Amino acid sequence: MSAVAAVAAVKKFVTDLLLWTCFAGGLAASAGAGAVIDDDVRKNVVTAVGTVLALLAGSRIARKPGIRAFLGRPGTLWFLFSSTAERRRPCTSRWTA
Repeated sequence: MSAVAAVAAVKKFVTDLLLWTCFAGGLAASAGAGAVIDDDVRKNVVTAVGTVLALLAGSRIARKPGIRAFLGRPGTLWFLFSSTAERRRPCTSRWTA
């Protein structure tokens, strides 16, 4: 392995690590802000910033060929969209208000 290839591999590893860390941090901030922060304004700001950070990092991650291939598989698509369809169905239970 040449020096240029080694530097490129380290750069790719650091970039991937940073993207996944931003994604996980954004999810944690958006989901956990209510339990940690008491002030309503700061809680809303942290939730919004965490959501935007997770969306931006997630969109960059989803562009990678391996993740794109996984998301394009029929089983993955079925899972994502069938669970969405189940939630949209009106409830016919007599116990709902």
